[in-house]
Formats: sequence, structure tokens, C-alpha cells
Amino acid sequence: MMRAVEQAQAELFPSVALTAGEIEAWRRKEPLTVSQWAERFRVATDGPWKGPWRNEHTPYLIEPMNTWGLPHVREVWVIGPLQGGKTQIAYNCWGYGQHYDQAWSLFVMADEKSAARVSKERLQPIIKTSPALSQLLTGSPLDLGNYELRMQASMTYMGWPRSEASLATFPIPQVFLDEVDLWPVPRKDTMDAVDLAKARTTTFPHTSKVLGVTTCTVEDALGWENLCKCQEVRVYMARCPLCGELQIMRREQLRWDGGLAGQPDRVEAENLSWYECEHCQASWGEVERRRAVQAGAYAPHRWDSKAQWWEPCPVVQRPVKVGFHFSSFHSPFVTLGKVAAQAMRAQADPKAEVTLFNKMLALPYRSEQATRSEDLVLALCDNRPPGLVPGQAVALTACVDVQRSGFYFTIRAWAPGPERESWLVRAGFVDSWAGLEKALFQDEYLDPEGQACVVVFGLVDSGDGEMTREVYDWCQVHPPLRPSKGYEQLKAQPYRQSKIDTHPSLVLFGVSTNYYKSDLLDGKLRINPGDAGAWHLHANQPDGRQQDDKATGLLNDYARQLCAETRNERGLWQNPRKRANHYLDCEVLQLVCADYLGIRYMAREATPEQDRNSQPLTRSRSRW
Repeated sequence: MMRAVEQAQAELFPSVALTAGEIEAWRRKEPLTVSQWAERFRVATDGPWKGPWRNEHTPYLIEPMNTWGLPHVREVWVIGPLQGGKTQIAYNCWGYGQHYDQAWSLFVMADEKSAARVSKERLQPIIKTSPALSQLLTGSPLDLGNYELRMQASMTYMGWPRSEASLATFPIPQVFLDEVDLWPVPRKDTMDAVDLAKARTTTFPHTSKVLGVTTCTVEDALGWENLCKCQEVRVYMARCPLCGELQIMRREQLRWDGGLAGQPDRVEAENLSWYECEHCQASWGEVERRRAVQAGAYAPHRWDSKAQWWEPCPVVQRPVKVGFHFSSFHSPFVTLGKVAAQAMRAQADPKAEVTLFNKMLALPYRSEQATRSEDLVLALCDNRPPGLVPGQAVALTACVDVQRSGFYFTIRAWAPGPERESWLVRAGFVDSWAGLEKALFQDEYLDPEGQACVVVFGLVDSGDGEMTREVYDWCQVHPPLRPSKGYEQLKAQPYRQSKIDTHPSLVLFGVSTNYYKSDLLDGKLRINPGDAGAWHLHANQPDGRQQDDKATGLLNDYARQLCAETRNERGLWQNPRKRANHYLDCEVLQLVCADYLGIRYMAREATPEQDRNSQPLTRSRSRW
């Protein structure tokens, strides 16, 4: 009877012999973390330690790799020093994803050449030398190309920011972003490449993985911004081998013999530096430093932009986005003498200071001069509330910077005389033409005697073409204001006037922006509030009080925008990080208004006869 049943079952469910590939595909893989997988299946093909991967060489890379592999984590950002091993995190996570998930992937590099090199010189050797990944090749000569890596069940694409097609074609569950701070800065009206690449994972809400690794530049760069947006940022801390206390290693604890001051090359060559524990003041040589790093651990911190340092913060349970930070102090490839030598050079050379911060400490560079610049702008505030016009003013001008989202504007009062002393009456943003008309023509601006003052002239930036026609149309029915267009430099004169073919009644003001930015940034903003020709600002608080908390001041954003640009090596003002600079553009146009009205040539005190023949600032509220 039993034999008959078995025979019937065999007829109904005939056995099929599985191929070796099918057996391997169904085989349950051993549960490994990313770091464990790397030690078993990854072979280092370049660098000082060629051969099987060993986590003990770089213990600070273990937690970022394992965190990326956690099921609930969707995004990881790693900021580290130059040649500190951070890109190896991406390679190991990618290899793990190929072996365990056969995940389609996208690697985004700074440019096309870098993408091809990474494919050819990094990823392809990793595949060929890995006992796990090499078995996933199909055997076709087309498997491994410069821009595509094909395996049995997955594809890896290489992309770069200048090729939007490479970043926006297919849905991808795993995205790897390398050195994002070196990527070209996008136009203001386009999505940046990081967001564009991350958008590829939209259709994988529960399984997607994004990993970004980069060195650091400035606080508003892509890498640092994304790091600070993470739910939890973990900073690597070394553990003193003597007292056992954890600490973030910092340059202030570096020590060298006083007789070596001014000899950075010798300090670096002979490694004549040591590190002092901030808790027990023990001296760490290279051996102690190595032990401290091996025993170290990550801990959650928050970046304090004002103090420019890390603050401890509570642990976040099951964070979806996690950031990691480590520095050259933890790298086995960089000696204490090399860091100390760079710190010595940074004391006299600003370029060396940038290298120290960005390439070694992996911190955003923010020069003391830039920090002081915002404070310098806010120091120009007086105790006038917004909207109050000083009694000595003879003209009120308004300037507008046009954006697709709305309009930034400033209204400024001018005193007569060659010093061109002026007072900010109002600065703000509105999102419609109607709102702009209300701010410029309907809202009241009173002098100390309570008389209403009106805008007598102004300029509106006509933009790059998208809203130029709208600006022309609006200016045509609002005669006090004229359209303008900025040029980097104009020959022979700082501004010029030209006719507009489509609007014969209008005059277009061409402006040499570099000339007037120098006049403002190198001139006006440096004049003390009590000196002639000062560039006064209204109070930073709505009730006219002096600012006591800069975080909530009315003019904080105004001050930041006026400090957005720097000179390049050619002496031209540029905004390489595309920071908001709309108020700067408005105030540049204000100087053009002063020149057009001849403020510098006006007499300070008019005679009675002139008083009778001139139109006062507080006359009718006409738009003329």
C-alpha cells in the first residue's frame, strides 16, 4: 500500500534535478554584517596593505559599514579626511549588496573621467578578486565596462552630475555618492545632483539604501548639509589608554617642543609631536595613539555652528538617516607629526589652514574674517525701528531682486553730500507683484515729525530672461522704478542707460556689479556707524531694541546674504557655493540709485529760495 502511494506521488510530482546555479541561488546565505563580509570576501587591490581586508587596520570604518546594512536604515553620510578610507566603506557596502541582494546600483562620481576610472581601477578589480562576487559574472566579455557592470541578476551604473540622464533614467534601490563636495555647483533653478540621484530610490521605500562619502569644504556644501540633516550624527572618539576616558581628538591638544616653532618640515619628517589627553594630560606617542583609536567608539553629537565644534546629544532610537565623522587623527596613514606640521603652517598661511580643516580635521572651514563679517554688518544697526526715516534724509529709493518665488527688496534713505550716508528703512521679501506694490507705494514710511515719505526712484533687476518681460511691463506702469541688468564689468563707466526696443518709454540701466560690490563690501560696510558716510541699518529687533539674541534678529538673513560673496584671484566678486545673495544685489543697486540721483552733489543745507522751489521728500504720496 505504501509503495503504491509513493508511486502515485512520484507520478503527480516528478522530481527535477536542479542545476548547480539553481542550488546556489536557493542556498541560504550565512548572516554576516558588512564588516564581516568584507573580511571574508573582500581583497584590497591597492594601498599599503594589499591582500585580504582586515578591519583591525581601520576600526573607525566598521560601524558606518554595519549601520548601512541595518534593515531600518535608509541613508548614511560619512565625512572623513583625505585618504582616510571613507571610500572603502562605499566599496564594501556595494559588494555586500551585490552578493546578498543582487541589488541594482548607481555610483555617482564628480565627473565622467572619475566615473570611468573608478569602474576600471576600483570596482572591476574588486569583483575579479572577490571569491563571492567573481561567481556572479555571466562570463560575457561585455560584463565589465567603464560605465556599466553587469552581473547575473544586477546592474551597476556609473553616473556624474553633468549627465542628468545618468542620474534620472532607471529606478535604483542602492545609490552611492562619492566626494559630493567636489561636484559642480548646480544652477539655482535646477535640482542638485544629490537629490536627483536619491530620487532614483523613490520606488523602493522600504529597501532603498543611500550612502554618501566625502571630504569637507564649508558648512553650506552638499556633504556637510546632508550630514547635519541626519537624525543622528556619530563622531569617533578615542579612548585614552591610561585613564580610559573617551574624547574627540582636536588640534588644540597637539604638542611639540617649543624649540621647533617655525620648523614644520622637521616636525613632519621626524614625527616630533605628541598628543596630550584632555582628561589626564598623558602624552600619546604613535603607539598610544594607535591603542586609543583601536579602543575608541562612536558617540552621538550635534554640530554647534556658532562654537564650531561638537556637542554631545541623546541617542536616537532606530534612526533612518545616520551620519558619521572621523578625522586624520584616527587614520593609520597619517602621523601626529604630519598633523602638527600642518597646524604650524596654518598659523601663517590661510591656504594651509583650509587644508588642515578640510583634508585632515574633516571640518568645514570658516575663516575668522568671514565670521566677523556678519558681526560687522549687524554692528551697523541703530535703534530705529523698521519704517522710520531719519530727519536728515532727502531721498528715498527702493531696489528689487526678482526671483521666481518672489521679490527681495530694500528701501533706503539718503543724506546729501559726497559721503553718501544712508539708512536702511526696510528690507523684506514678498511673493507677488501686489505685495511688492504695497511695500513700496502703500505702506507708510514716516520721518521723526510724522510726515510720510515716498520712494522717488528705484531699480528692479530684470533677471536672466525668465521674468524680464514681466519686469519691463511692471516698471512701465510704475515710473519711479526702472529695470536694470547686471554685468560683471562695464568699460569706462560704472553704469549706463540704454533704450528697450519692446518698451520705448523705458530705459534699461546696465550695471557694473563688480564696481559697485567693491564700493559696498570694501567701502561702505567698513565705515563705523559714527563716521561720515556710514551705511546704517535699522534695529535688529521689531521694537527698535538692540539685538540681544542674534538667532532671532530681523537682519540676520540680510547680514548673511551681504557676506555671501568673496573675491577670486582675478579680483572679481563671485559666489562659488551659490549662497543666497539677494539683499546684496538690492544694496548694489541702491548705490547706482545714489549715483543717478546725484546724491554726492546735493547741498547739505538748502537756502530758503531753494526750499520754495524744490519738492520735499514728504510731499504728496504720488508714485512719481
